[in-house]
Formats: sequence, structure tokens, C-alpha cells
Amino acid sequence: MHTAVNDARAIDTVLRERYGFETRLLVDGAATRTNILNAFADYRRRLLENDNLLIYYAGHGAHDGNDAYWLPVDSYPDSTANWIIAEDVTDARK
Repeated sequence: MHTAVNDARAIDTVLRERYGFETRLLVDGAATRTNILNAFADYRRRLLENDNLLIYYAGHGAHDGNDAYWLPVDSYPDSTANWIIAEDVTDARK
């Protein structure tokens, strides 16, 4: 996934330098399930109602029936233990 890492770094640079975004880049070994979910929890605590959040994900994914999942660096395709269900990412109530 070297291309995905390079793409994520390039997007991070453009968002920060050109558009003034505050970014959090999780690549390689830092892109664990725990780190991703902790980043979401932090943003849920800090962001206000009218704030915007842009999530750029470049990585492996999976489908199980109608559900879509992100596969963080510490996950395995044959075990759902560390998968992140996409619905949890998009559901603001969680």
C-alpha cells in the first residue's frame, strides 16, 4: 500500500498548506484500529455543531453482506476482530 501512504501524505500536505486544515495523519503502523477510533473519539469531543470534518481513507476494506468495513493495519482479512464497520464512521450519534 505504498501508493496509498504516498497519496495520504500528499493530501495531508495540500490540506494543511493550501487550505489551512488541521490534520491528523495515521499511516503505516500508526493506522491501528485503536488509533483510528481514538482519533474519531477526539474529534467527536472537540468539534462543534457547525464544524466540518473531512476523512480521507486509503486502505483495504471488506464487505460482509450489506456491511462495509475498513481493515486497519492491525486487522486480518479472515478475522473481523479489528475491522471497523463503516457505519460507525458515518453515524454521528456514536
